[in-house]
Amino acid sequence: MKHSQRYEISWLENDAFENRLPDEERKKHQKQNLNWTRKCWNHPRTQVDWYEAVAFCRWLSATLGYEVRLPTTPEWQKAARGTDGRMYPWGNTFDATKANTSETQIWTTTTVGLFPDGASPYGALDMSGNVFEWMLNEFDGTIESDLANIVEPALCGGAYSQFKDDARVTAQADNPPEKSLNFGFRVLCSG
Repeated sequence: MKHSQRYEISWLENDAFENRLPDEERKKHQKQNLNWTRKCWNHPRTQVDWYEAVAFCRWLSATLGYEVRLPTTPEWQKAARGTDGRMYPWGNTFDATKANTSETQIWTTTTVGLFPDGASPYGALDMSGNVFEWMLNEFDGTIESDLANIVEPALCGGAYSQFKDDARVTAQADNPPEKSLNFGFRVLCSG
């Protein structure tokens, strides 16, 4: 059985992974993220590139003993919209009280799950707004057999800095697999 994590991966959850990195790499991560992480442990992990999100999934798979990975765009969209074709996780009309987008004027990430009224039909939270989420596939839908060859992975969900149109469950963005203040991820689990 496959299911998407209800929340985006937080800084605290990601810290369990980073604490297992070799000393030099862990120190580099901690130095880059020191000021942010001390204040926002329960916010979605940002400043993570696509490869780091994949590495987190591989570590968690080994730790749990079953597959954990990034979702594909179709899997993510089904978790976000259900089967009735809605435009936002909660329905077809945008509502700024249900997602952290530029319309809320918060202008930064918020605690994961802060907008419970914006839940998807499956109970997943923050699928519109807060951070763009990395997908397993390229923007054009292909999945590279060798993940080292990924060029422009898809991103879904919009972000706190984006307008409501980018928060529609069908909206996608593409980007080189690089870090950004508004890129994060959630995982899909089988087991």
